[in-house]
Order: sequence, then structure tokens, then C-alpha cells
Amino acid sequence: MHFPLTLALALSASVLGAPAPAVDSSSSVVADPTNIPSSTTDSSHPSPTVPYASGDLNESYLDKFQNELPEPVRGSKGAKILGPQNIPLDRQNPDFLASPSY
Repeated sequence: MHFPLTLALALSASVLGAPAPAVDSSSSVVADPTNIPSSTTDSSHPSPTVPYASGDLNESYLDKFQNELPEPVRGSKGAKILGPQNIPLDRQNPDFLASPSY
């Protein structure tokens, strides 16, 4: 039980006791006076990469299905329902059939 703990302590002690790399004082970094960073005042202004979202509300199918049969179709998306329908319940909330976001 104490063997893994002893092994971990022994390995960590060997890492801490390893010699540090030699530092060569002749290879110090000197700043080049001709290499001056440019100013950020001439940077371009941010611009949107995609068009802004429309603030228009999606149309509700609540009025449309009061006189028609509710179907899970909105525009070119959707499909016919295969099976029994609860038409009164579908007329109460037709957006569950075809959500406003398609």
C-alpha cells in the first residue's frame, strides 16, 4: 500500500535534484533599436462578418389552422403526418407541429 506513495516521492525527489541547464552569458538577448513596434491607431475598425439578425417576428400559424387541417409543414420544410391526429389539440398550439425556426 505504501509502495506507490514511496515510488512517487522517490521519483519527485529525483526530478527536483536534477541539475539546471547551464546559462551562457554571451547569448543574452539585446533589443534591436531599429525594430520599433507600430502604433495601433491606424488599425482598421471592426466590421460584422455576417448580417445582423432580423427583428421581425416569425409568423404564427394559430390563425391559419383555425379553418384548415393542422400539418407539420412550413414552407418547403416538413412532412405529412402518418397516423391519427388530434385536430382540436393541434389547433390550440400549431407551432408545435412546425416550429417557427423550422
